[in-house]
Amino acid sequence: RTLRSGGDVLIPTDTAGRALELLLLFEQTWRAERGLQRFPLLFTSHVPHATVEFAKSHIEWMSDDVVNAFDSKRENAFELRHARLCADAREADAVRGPKVMLASFDDLESGVARALLPRICAHNASLVLLTRRPREGSLASQLLATPTPRTLSVSV
Repeated sequence: RTLRSGGDVLIPTDTAGRALELLLLFEQTWRAERGLQRFPLLFTSHVPHATVEFAKSHIEWMSDDVVNAFDSKRENAFELRHARLCADAREADAVRGPKVMLASFDDLESGVARALLPRICAHNASLVLLTRRPREGSLASQLLATPTPRTLSVSV
C-alpha cells in the first residue's frame, strides 16, 4: 500500500547478517511478484558491494535452501536481479519514484538510514519498518515509542 501510494519504505538494518537475510527475502519476493518489479529495491550501506561479494563467496555458510540451490543448479542466491546497491544516501535519493530501501544502521543513530530518515519522515505516505526491537534510548526506539501522527523531534 505504501509503494502504491507513492511513498518510500525505509528498513533500517545492520550491514551484513540481518541485512543479507532481508535482501534475499525481498529479492525472492520481487522475483515471484511481478507487480513489485516496477518498484526499485535498494541495499544501501557504506559497503554494499563488499558485503554482497563476501556473501557470494561464502554460500556454504548459508541456509540449506541456498546451499542446495547452488549445488544442484549452480544458482548463487546473491546474484541479485532486482536489488540495486547504493553506497550512500545520495545514490539512493537519485533513484526516482517509490522504493524499498534496506539501509544501515538499524538503530537510526548513524549511517545511511539516519541520513535518509528526514526525507522519509517528510512524506506522509512513507513508512519506516523496524525488523527488530531497537536498542533502548536510540532514535529507532524513540520512533517506535511515538505513535503516529505525533511529531518526533530529530536534530540533524
